[in-house]
Amino acid sequence: MRTHRHSATLLVALFILAVLCNASFLCKEASSEEPSPQSDSFPFYEPDDVRDLFNARKEKFEYNITTGEVRLHYNFRSTSRPDAIDDWLPAADEVENIKWSYRRTLRRYFNRGVVLLNNGIWQHKAKFGPDVEIRADIAAGSVHRRGMIIGVGFHYARKKLTVGANSGQQLFALKGLKHTRRPYPKKFNHLKEDERVKVGARLGKKRVSALLNDKSKVDTAGSSKFLKGASGSCSPCFAWKGKVKVFVFGVKIRGVLDPKWLREKLGDPDPEAAEAYREKLKSRKKLLEKLKKNRSGNKKKKNEDEKKREKEEEDDWEDEDDWGDEDDWGDEDWDDEDEDKGKRPKKGRKKENKDRDDEDDWEDEDEKENEKKRRKLEKKAAKRKLKKKPKTFESRRAR
Repeated sequence: MRTHRHSATLLVALFILAVLCNASFLCKEASSEEPSPQSDSFPFYEPDDVRDLFNARKEKFEYNITTGEVRLHYNFRSTSRPDAIDDWLPAADEVENIKWSYRRTLRRYFNRGVVLLNNGIWQHKAKFGPDVEIRADIAAGSVHRRGMIIGVGFHYARKKLTVGANSGQQLFALKGLKHTRRPYPKKFNHLKEDERVKVGARLGKKRVSALLNDKSKVDTAGSSKFLKGASGSCSPCFAWKGKVKVFVFGVKIRGVLDPKWLREKLGDPDPEAAEAYREKLKSRKKLLEKLKKNRSGNKKKKNEDEKKREKEEEDDWEDEDDWGDEDDWGDEDWDDEDEDKGKRPKKGRKKENKDRDDEDDWEDEDEKENEKKRRKLEKKAAKRKLKKKPKTFESRRAR
């Protein structure tokens, strides 16, 4: 009886396991067939509306509708855009450690820009996804000290975590302004005083890399624990520590905006507006194609007209009718000239001959006078040579 009971319980357990496995498999198939909300396309917003959110340079502003990637350029040295600093938090000149010199000189080498002093974090107001990049044009205004940080990175407001690159050569992770992990690598070439460089940091899904003068120096591909806790949306920032003085002249940001942040600022997207905008783009593309075709057609027509003209000119040169017959080549004109010569009076001929003889006589006299002058000059030169004898060694000795 006991063996039968054990076999029955085993069969029931196996049946339950089979049912559970089948249910999990069906759930996986359903999830793979149905599109997940993360795979949906990026919400549509017009580029003009997105551009109005920022005070960056409008000439170099770029926004991709399908992916949500944006490119922002800030020039803190230009006097034409004094509101460029309003996109950063905390506001400059309201805090002691951030100052913006609008018209006064920063130093004898640099004029205008943002000055970062002592310790602090200065972040951008927008929020980005995991694919972000920041590059800054800076100059160190102080000598390097132990534990000093002059870096750019990414700030996670919920966890108060900042991850970035120090001087474009060392990676750090800070909570507040304290290190949560050891910076990597330990040793690097420190920035010199008044040295102007381009520093940057690039954030991927599982990697952070440091950039110096647009070249990557270090990344966290080997250590997976370095980015522990760095998840969700972030904002590009500056981080400095250790009685620092840094001059910031410009910033470039490239990354995918957080759709939640866009909805908070611009509201829910309209699907009808997206379709209308796509139709506009299609019409623009068609117009551009037509213009290109017209230009190419005009060029072809010009080439054909030039070829036709060249052929017509060649045909005109080859036709003999335009030149006339060879027998009609002005024989009558030549005969008329001969007749005119024969009809000249004899008196006129004699006068012409006399004039020619007189001209010949004048030429002979001129030649004779020139010969006399040459002979005189040659004699004078010979006399001078005789007078100026070369001084020999004997004549010097006699003296």
